[in-house]
Amino acid sequence: MIFYEGPSQLDGSDIVGIITTNSRNIKTGPVLQSWILNATKPPTEENSDLGICGDCPIKSACYVTKFQAPLNVYKTYKKGGYKQLNKRRLRNQILRLGAYGDPAAIPVSVWKDLTKYTVEHVGYTHQWKTCDPEFKTLCQASTESIALTKEAHKLGWKTFRIKDQTEEIQKNEVLCLSESKGYTCQQCGLCNGTKANITITVHGAKYKVNNFKLTQTKNTIGATNGDN
Repeated sequence: MIFYEGPSQLDGSDIVGIITTNSRNIKTGPVLQSWILNATKPPTEENSDLGICGDCPIKSACYVTKFQAPLNVYKTYKKGGYKQLNKRRLRNQILRLGAYGDPAAIPVSVWKDLTKYTVEHVGYTHQWKTCDPEFKTLCQASTESIALTKEAHKLGWKTFRIKDQTEEIQKNEVLCLSESKGYTCQQCGLCNGTKANITITVHGAKYKVNNFKLTQTKNTIGATNGDN
């Protein structure tokens, strides 16, 4: 179901927002998944993510495999396989804002309209420094260090911090319930921008974990040099 076609709020490029049902994602559970895609370039094409992911600092460690679900959704869209969204389909559902792509690429008013119909939603944005502050009511600020997490808190955000295996949980954080109790997002619902500060241990393919650690190191060096 197509819920948005228009300019990216990140760079003005043409993007599309699509909601799919019947998710088999074992970590989220059967929630509605929203996909934010470049409307003219497949997600596997170089730089096709600029308008949907912006300056996300952990692209090299992203858990999304572009040639799988995002590419399949894009191909179906280009074939005309999706209808315009009937908002009644959202009733009694949980919506994930951005199974791929940053929610801040789409106007916050669009998301607010959608979440009027859903019973709950979960979402994350790496654009928390620059996006519409109204996203604080919809998304967690995605962070990769304690310093960035504190900065986001000062701006009024609830956070979702990715930590490496050696870092401790902070006093004002909750370990993601998928890690501590095996809950799905459908069972939990804490990441809606208003309930709690969450942290999770980096996981996934070894090269992505290593890339995340390299990103952390670069961020630390940048902060030391006054770049952040």
